[in-house]
Amino acid sequence: MLHADFGKRVRTVKSSAVKAKGKEPAHTSASVGHDQTSSSPNVSNQGTSSTHPSSTSRATFSTDVSVTPTTPQKRKHRDAYSDRFIPSRTTGVDLATKFSLKEDDAAPSTPRAKRKLPPGTNDAQRDEADKTYEALLRSELFNTTEYSDDNMLGSLSVSSPSQSSQNLFSYRTPKKRAAYTYGPGDSPTRDTYSLSPVGMDAQKLLLSPRKAPRFISKIPFKVLDAPELQGDFYLNLVDWSSTNVLGVGLGSCVYLWSAQTSKVTKLCDLSSSDQAKTDSVTSVSWMQRGTHVAIGTNKGYVQIWDAEKCKKVRTMVGHNHRVGALAWNDYVLSSGGRDSLIFHRDVRSPQPYFRELNYHKQEVCGLKWSDDNQLASGGNDNRLYVWDRYNAEPLYRFKEHTAAVKAIAWSPHQHGLLASGGGTADKKIRFWNTANGTMLNCIDTGSQICNLAWARTCNELVSTHGYSYSDSLVSNQIILWKYPTMQQVTTLTGLQRELNPRPPAPKAGIILLDHGAGHLSTMRIVKTPAGLLGCKIDEMHFTILVPLPFRGHETNALDNATDEPAYPPPEARMLVGKAEVVQCTMEETEMEVILETSAIALHIHKLDAHLEARTIDGTLYWSQRRSDLFTTDIIDTSVVQHHGRSGVFEAFDVRSQEEIFGLGERFDSVARKGRIVDFWNYDAIGTSNTRTYINVPYLWSTAGYGMFLNSSARTEWSVGVHEGQTLGFAIEDTLMDYFIIQGQGPKEIISSYQQYLTGRSPMPPIWSFGLWMSRNSYKSWEVVDGVIEGLKERQISADVLHLDTFWFKEDWNPDLRFDMERFASPQEKMAEYLKNGYRISLWQYPHAPPREDNELFLEGLEDKYFVTASKDSDKLYEYPEGTTGVWIDDVTIDFTNPKAHQWYTDQIKELARRGAAAFKTDFGEGAPEDGHYANMDGSKIHNLFSLIYNSAISESVRSVRPEECGFVWARSGTAGSQRYPVHWGGDSQVSWSGLYGTLKAALSIGLSGFPFFSHDIGGFIGRPTPELYIRWSQFGLLCSHSRTHGAGTENSREPWSFGEEANTIFKKFDDLRYSLLPYIYVMARKASQTGAPMVRALIYDFSSDKNTWHIDDQYMFGDALLVAPILESLDTRTTRDVYLPAGTWYDYWTKETIQSAGEVLPYTNVRLNTQNTVGNITRLEFYGQATEKIFETDVEILRVSRNGSVEIVKGPDSVVEDIKIEKF
Repeated sequence: MLHADFGKRVRTVKSSAVKAKGKEPAHTSASVGHDQTSSSPNVSNQGTSSTHPSSTSRATFSTDVSVTPTTPQKRKHRDAYSDRFIPSRTTGVDLATKFSLKEDDAAPSTPRAKRKLPPGTNDAQRDEADKTYEALLRSELFNTTEYSDDNMLGSLSVSSPSQSSQNLFSYRTPKKRAAYTYGPGDSPTRDTYSLSPVGMDAQKLLLSPRKAPRFISKIPFKVLDAPELQGDFYLNLVDWSSTNVLGVGLGSCVYLWSAQTSKVTKLCDLSSSDQAKTDSVTSVSWMQRGTHVAIGTNKGYVQIWDAEKCKKVRTMVGHNHRVGALAWNDYVLSSGGRDSLIFHRDVRSPQPYFRELNYHKQEVCGLKWSDDNQLASGGNDNRLYVWDRYNAEPLYRFKEHTAAVKAIAWSPHQHGLLASGGGTADKKIRFWNTANGTMLNCIDTGSQICNLAWARTCNELVSTHGYSYSDSLVSNQIILWKYPTMQQVTTLTGLQRELNPRPPAPKAGIILLDHGAGHLSTMRIVKTPAGLLGCKIDEMHFTILVPLPFRGHETNALDNATDEPAYPPPEARMLVGKAEVVQCTMEETEMEVILETSAIALHIHKLDAHLEARTIDGTLYWSQRRSDLFTTDIIDTSVVQHHGRSGVFEAFDVRSQEEIFGLGERFDSVARKGRIVDFWNYDAIGTSNTRTYINVPYLWSTAGYGMFLNSSARTEWSVGVHEGQTLGFAIEDTLMDYFIIQGQGPKEIISSYQQYLTGRSPMPPIWSFGLWMSRNSYKSWEVVDGVIEGLKERQISADVLHLDTFWFKEDWNPDLRFDMERFASPQEKMAEYLKNGYRISLWQYPHAPPREDNELFLEGLEDKYFVTASKDSDKLYEYPEGTTGVWIDDVTIDFTNPKAHQWYTDQIKELARRGAAAFKTDFGEGAPEDGHYANMDGSKIHNLFSLIYNSAISESVRSVRPEECGFVWARSGTAGSQRYPVHWGGDSQVSWSGLYGTLKAALSIGLSGFPFFSHDIGGFIGRPTPELYIRWSQFGLLCSHSRTHGAGTENSREPWSFGEEANTIFKKFDDLRYSLLPYIYVMARKASQTGAPMVRALIYDFSSDKNTWHIDDQYMFGDALLVAPILESLDTRTTRDVYLPAGTWYDYWTKETIQSAGEVLPYTNVRLNTQNTVGNITRLEFYGQATEKIFETDVEILRVSRNGSVEIVKGPDSVVEDIKIEKF
């Protein structure tokens, strides 16, 4: 597992499987079509052959890594030239008119002197020559070709877990020489006749590439003349843009210098013919993205300029003294001034600012935003404050510094790590953990700390120093520190004034230094050490990683790889799994670094940081791809602009012979290759389009890998669309965090995805597998009683009756309160139903109508529990016209507000105590991305909202009835939603295409890690014909959960309302379902323990048969039943084809054996509801040619024998119940 706290994380998870004992089970088929109107599609009787992850055999590839520097592109040596920034200081001369290259003043003018290398370079080459000479002597005298210098060549080893040393690598000279291998053209004869004074090994040594030692230049490679650069410690006058343009404030002007072209542009001049109106520049700050730059002035103004057009966009007021500090956080600009105030300004808003912070007592001289939306502010009052987002109160107040705090730097490698430096009287660098407000370390540097900057490509910190009241040698120095040991890597000396480092240039590993005397320098301070591991991307900053020492049991892969967010709570997160830490070895060759466990090997190519994953035998199963969409010459990820926001793009190879599955509920097709998928939850309004209620950022390939993207941000997936060879995805975020899962087929990959990452589905209660009766909506208890009487009269088994949108005072006015006229005495009535074997389910909705007669709305409004339009406004969010997933006049409950969460769930708990058995959690796709939430950004919560919402309801029910799973019947979801456990296919249109789309949704969501799925039998939108209702019923009653439902209070879905034939066929399949309850229950238990979907695409069980890859009109119902539903009207087609994978099948309806294996399908007598079925079934045994033990326990056993009898026993001998199966 590769881990860094920014950029892109790549992780690999491997889980081995234990092959099932016994012979391979055979299959039987059973028809599910109408007996008189169609040929017999078939259903199989297959013994289970799924694999179970073994804790003793699985291997999880995980290790920590830290960030190390990337190698800058080699720059051709030039004589000591540099750009003179402002060449003339003569009064009246335009500072922008004369820019030219100048010779180094200190360099002699003789030709011989010009040929000399800089002293540091000459010393390095002399050392290099000495080492080469020493190596040649060792080769000739001692017959070894290794360099003796530990920093040159040697064998690489990783510290053992027990070692306390923090060294990343240790090198040792090999104890014996490897046997010589002749290369092309080499031979003993050639060695004999060689005219070289040294042997062949020494010749190879001279010709072989050398690993360059790390070299840190002692002199700047670029000097810019800046005569009016103020030597004021408290100002921030220099800043880099994301496009390698340097902005410098000089007097009343701002100049822009391009690092690529050395071109200088005058951006603005604040001077005026009226001296009283002349202003000067006191701070400069580039927006992180784009071409806009902010300027603070001496008169207290903040200006925004368009750098491309050199045009002022706006001027903002607020400060009454100079503005010396600026910091951007996306579109919010924070400014700090001598008036001790901090203002937050949304540059998109016409208001000059939306928040004023008044805590500093003197000038604010340091401001820095972190990637975690935390602001650090330092002042001349010796105070350092940390603010969470745009809150008016500081999160932490640090008072340890004893001088002004200007130097502030957030670590790009570790969330919440803040470095701060004090002025002349303090001299200390302090490190803070802003997750808990503690100081981690304090280093006394000996002099004033002017600024701090983290290297973006390694865990190193640069500090620059000004004056010291003592005789300290640290005055006016640059120190490069290794973090966290704080060992000095190097010190740069010889400068005349205090130094102010600026943030590193985005792409080149450059840091800018202001060392007074009117000069700015740019210096390369980092080179890439050996041991390349991988690459990350954060905005425009590329990073190379090297491995940390392995810490064995001290490291938990996911605990260390994923920061613990304050919100959402664990039950509402996508990623909840715990991966194991395993040992791995690292091997470095000339071209790549290989990390290898007992199961997988990760190959990292040194040339371009390209990643490949292979099995232990060398088989390639996953590889990054240089994108055919967004090409970069550095690494295989790119920064993109997507929907107007910055994002990150990644791409993998897709081979022609592989197929991709997953990505959630899909109504268009199950296989995803050749599709573009928008990861954004919608109210699909039908089941025959590309919109979907449940997007899951997880997919798997027939090539033997799965991938989980741990993000709820909007993502666009391109699956083999462009050139058919690329699986690319662009995410609207600055962080890309994904896992690669290796496994032998879909069973192992899906199981590992659940087990190690997003969690298992709990076992639903047995009553949930019975029939649910519903419509939109039953208007009173009298209507419910009438439905129950109709069921009893026709002997149709059922377990649950659902009250949809009309159990309130008015239809669609949800206030979580029963209407006491139509639903009088609800607690007593629900108890009465339960006594007779029926449970009541209630509909609810994560929004509230803004009505004076809705008590839920009035309570939430008073306590501010709803999503608002902005942070500083109590105005409730208003949905624009055309919004789906919510009634646009309604308001949204802010489940990220702990008080709102508690308020709403308390009411759900009360309903559960009164007898509600389950809740239908409708909607959830309409969370506004531009609304304000208490604890999350709207763009991140939109896709995650349904998970937060469903977990809240489920946990409420579980707290009342802990013996059950907290049953919810959910419409929307994402990765992790399978933990709340049953989802249905949404509002399907009443049509044959709606039926077919619903089946494809069931198959695709099952391959995305959701074992349980249902849908509205008969369709939702409209009134089905009797034929369509029959076909939908046959399919729906052979799914994990079955519910009749449809729109309209008078639009009944009871089978007898569609005629006698429909009622007869419905009853036959309902009887079949209840007869199969032991089988269904055992398959459900297996699903909750392994992730195996109950409704499965054929590829799940027959992945080696490529004919099954694109079959989406039939499915396996558990291990043993193949179902081929009728998806077309008899007016269109009177027959259908059924594909039977290789094996022996048994026709359930005709009893015909097709290469029979002699297995027996278990089923019991017809039951009216699940109360009559013995529960706690934990093991199923088939007696026949093959025996498969599914669950090992001796508590209770279901035993099915070949003669058709079923025994439920406790222990091996005690028979509890003996049931003789009746034939239909």
